Amino acid sequence: AVLVPTYRHPLAMANYSRGRNAVQVERYRFLWSRFRPECHYYSVVLLARSFLIGLVPVIATGDAVLQIGLFYAVLGAFILLQASLRPWKYEEANWLDLSGTFALLCVLL
Repeated sequence: AVLVPTYRHPLAMANYSRGRNAVQVERYRFLWSRFRPECHYYSVVLLARSFLIGLVPVIATGDAVLQIGLFYAVLGAFILLQASLRPWKYEEANWLDLSGTFALLCVLL
């Protein structure tokens, strides 16, 4: 459900700037209003992060050490991605996201 509007968003914004498709842009605005325009797809990244975090206990059912290692790998990859993209519209939100994810990694230690 999130992939279709994310794929169509650049096209809708181009039409919106020409005075067309205003309804579609307003309909899916909640998906992108938090992010900078060049990172409009970041809601899909957050969805993938949540999916992978939920998948870790399913993959490593009986092995706690493997689960912690997989959590570190998933969260570490997304920290690097978030730090390089800086997707949030406000700089404070970028720092808060990085700090929260890093704090989660420290708790897992």
